[in-house]
Amino acid sequence: MKRYFVVFFFLIGFFTTLPAFAAVRVLIVPGHDDTSFGTIYHGTKEADLTLELGEKLFAVFNEDLYFEPYITRTRAGYAPVIAAYFERSAEAINEYRAFVKAKMEESKSNGTFTVIDGVTHNNASEDVGFKLYGINKWVNDHGIDLVIHIHFNDVPRADTSVPGAYTGFAIYVPDAQFTNGKISQDAAKKIHDRLAQYFAVSNLPKENAGVVSDQELIAIGSNNSLKAKSVLIEYGYIYESQNTDPTIRPILFQKMANETYTGVKEYFTG
Repeated sequence: MKRYFVVFFFLIGFFTTLPAFAAVRVLIVPGHDDTSFGTIYHGTKEADLTLELGEKLFAVFNEDLYFEPYITRTRAGYAPVIAAYFERSAEAINEYRAFVKAKMEESKSNGTFTVIDGVTHNNASEDVGFKLYGINKWVNDHGIDLVIHIHFNDVPRADTSVPGAYTGFAIYVPDAQFTNGKISQDAAKKIHDRLAQYFAVSNLPKENAGVVSDQELIAIGSNNSLKAKSVLIEYGYIYESQNTDPTIRPILFQKMANETYTGVKEYFTG
């Protein structure tokens, strides 16, 4: 009988000395919001699509105890913790934005950072820029491991009531010169390889690499403003049928969410 007690107490001691499991913290950012809804096609707003896909992606991660997912906004608006951060830390966010911009200008001036031309993007408004830098600072302050920004692409054309010439998804990652550059690119490659099994890669020049390095997108850490791994996924062009047809969209969005999750899980677990 004594032998069983010895084994029992040994096992208790063994398991209590094991390090506590730390879940991987993932922040999901459905692009745009009700104030700045992004692009639109036949009444379908980008902000609505990103939220629909974002909620599916959050749900998939939330089913896996390996992850601790967060989402910046839901159908009720910005998550309370994010909305409170924007309000409570407005001055700190603006100071941080000014600081990283100044540091980057210094790096460009002294030649320690090389400017590389990439895909052209629309300039962010003052409000959008504030929110994106605010999210970056919140991520830095809260030890988030990976940020996934969700977007849908569009292309300038004379008649916006008809589809454009380009289709397919692309994943934007920070330039390798940024602190989070290499680690983000490794994560993006895993996600890309999963999505590419079921969805076409963008045929837009420079985007057709699938994983695209970028220096200008605030979301993924422009001006070296983000420590965490970060990807911005353009899940196709807004005028593509899988995005505009409400009968097939839920099915394909679920597939997008599942494959994105699987790519992330493969990255973190090897």
